[in-house]
Amino acid sequence: MSLDSKQELDILYKEYTRLSNIAMEHYKMIYEDIKLFGAIGAAAILWKPLSDFIASSQKTIDSDSILLIGFVGLEILLGIISCLNLLKQANVWHFVRHLKAYEIRINQLLSETESSQLFHFYHDLESSKYINANYRTGFMFFGLYVQFALTFIPFTILFFVNLIYALIFLAFAAINTIILFTAGKRVFRYYPGKNLVGIKYVITHLLREGPID
Repeated sequence: MSLDSKQELDILYKEYTRLSNIAMEHYKMIYEDIKLFGAIGAAAILWKPLSDFIASSQKTIDSDSILLIGFVGLEILLGIISCLNLLKQANVWHFVRHLKAYEIRINQLLSETESSQLFHFYHDLESSKYINANYRTGFMFFGLYVQFALTFIPFTILFFVNLIYALIFLAFAAINTIILFTAGKRVFRYYPGKNLVGIKYVITHLLREGPID
């Protein structure tokens, strides 16, 4: 099948727009998780009076145990949300990788120079400098801050209630932190901007087999 430049440009632009919209939806979902982290923080603050209320109504249940179980549950919830957030980020970088190839080809068809900034948004996002110096660094510091805050609050409360339970929670939080940041490191390791899917593959797949899902 042979296509002239105008037809190819039209097909590429439509597919570029479709994939870009999907990528942006995933991108927005990443930041919406901040609300969930905030909800976990609020629950951690409110859990102490709530656990005292539960213990007062159920005399056979130790309030300290309820407090520990609740905080561990919140830590588990934090881990689940964080892992789902990493999956969303992996999906975003998958689209970014493909969209960079579209931008390069569109610029070629438009006879733009290499220094042109036209159709250059995802091309910049895929660069090693952006991923390493901006995105990955920002994500790691944000994750550390969230993990520290959501560990410090429960640990401080437990420290004044039951030191043994406080240390148990601290050990669990430390393990959770190691798991999350090991997972984050592995996810970002695959996106240094060097293993870009070939332009020829993307264009050939699109023109012969249809849009890439």
